[in-house]
Amino acid sequence: MSVELKCISPVDGTLYAAREALSLAAARKAVAKAHAAQAEWAARPLAERIDLVRAAVAIIGQQNEDIVPELAWQMGTACSLWRRIWRLSRACQLYGRHCPAQSGAHCYRRQR
Repeated sequence: MSVELKCISPVDGTLYAAREALSLAAARKAVAKAHAAQAEWAARPLAERIDLVRAAVAIIGQQNEDIVPELAWQMGTACSLWRRIWRLSRACQLYGRHCPAQSGAHCYRRQR
């Protein structure tokens, strides 16, 4: 028996999206695949991981005009709020460019 997951928009109560849920076996397979991918990810040098994450953020940023309304409809939040969140994430991205890759998470700690 298949199960359908439904996303009801809090904006107007309409069905926004529906997807078939994974079977238990398919979900376990996806978790095992993700676990294996995490080990491969962790084995990459930190600088390479930083570059890949920055590239992914840039791709998402290029889709901002499509993503913002999608999130607003799914979460019932005004587009203006999502645009402010995007501007904040852009500021964090710019900050990250000035953070030496060798210092890792250290550069995000507050200086005392």
